[in-house]
Amino acid sequence: MALALLAAGTALAAPAAAVDDPTRPDVRVTHGPSCRPGGVVVEVTGGTVGHAVTLGTGRRPAGEDAADVAPGAVVVLTTADVDWGETIDPFLEFTALDGSGAGWVDELPGYSFTRPAAEDCAAIRPPSGAAVVPQAGQTVPMPTGIAGGTPAVAVSAQEAAAVTGGVPWPLLAAGGSLVVTGAGLALVAGSRRPGARRRAPVSSGGA
Repeated sequence: MALALLAAGTALAAPAAAVDDPTRPDVRVTHGPSCRPGGVVVEVTGGTVGHAVTLGTGRRPAGEDAADVAPGAVVVLTTADVDWGETIDPFLEFTALDGSGAGWVDELPGYSFTRPAAEDCAAIRPPSGAAVVPQAGQTVPMPTGIAGGTPAVAVSAQEAAAVTGGVPWPLLAAGGSLVVTGAGLALVAGSRRPGARRRAPVSSGGA
C-alpha cells in the first residue's frame, strides 16, 4: 500500500497522446498527486510548428497553466496543489502559432488522478523517534550530578554550549563514564599484579 501511494506521484513516462504528426507537440505526464504537496505535471515537447498550449482541469476549465512551445523546445506545465482525496482530470488545449488557427484538445485519457486521503498518508509516515538537536532559544536537560533521581535542570542551548565548550553533554557524560570505568579496571589489575603482593618477612635465625 505504501508503494502504491508513493508511486501515485509519478506517472508513466510514455507519451500521453501518441499522434503520428510531426507538426504536433509530444506530451508526457510526468507526475500526479501523491502524499507530497503538488499536482499534475505535464512536459510538452514542440513539433515542427510552434503551439500555444494550455493545461486545464475539470475544476479550472479555463486553464491552470499555459505557455508557448516553439519547435523542438520543451515546456513544463503544472496544476495547483491537489487537496486530500480530490480527483483531478487534466487536459491540454493546443493552438498553432503559424497563423492557420488550427487547434485541438488532448483529453489525456487514462490520466485522471485522485490524491490519497490524509489518513492513508499518515499511516505510512515513518515514526518520529529520532533525536532532536536543540535550536537557539530552546532548553535542553542538564544533569545535576546528584544521585537519587533528582530532576535535571533545564538550561538554554547557549548555556549548555558555554559549559561544555560546544560539545553535547550526553557525549561528555558517556566519556566520563568510560574514564571512571577504566580507572576502576586499572586499580583491580594493579592489585592483582604479582609484584604488588606483600612478601612475608624472612627469619634471620635458624632453628
